[in-house]
Amino acid sequence: MPSVAPARASGYFNKTECFCFTAQTLQAGEQREMPVRFIVDPNLPDDVSTITLSYTFFKNDALTAQLAPVAASGSSHAAP
Repeated sequence: MPSVAPARASGYFNKTECFCFTAQTLQAGEQREMPVRFIVDPNLPDDVSTITLSYTFFKNDALTAQLAPVAASGSSHAAP
């Protein structure tokens, strides 16, 4: 789940490509580059000099249960 700060900057921030557009499956300890491309509207108020984009990752129990039989068989599976 993404978060843009300050909140009033979110209306001027447009993601054009993001790992967050599709489900991601990470194994414990796995590291991965996750691209994000964005456009900042030139009409961003002058007093906003920094925009912070952050993400919170959540466990998806339904997807984990769906992938469990695949993991048990030893097959690799890309996230849907």
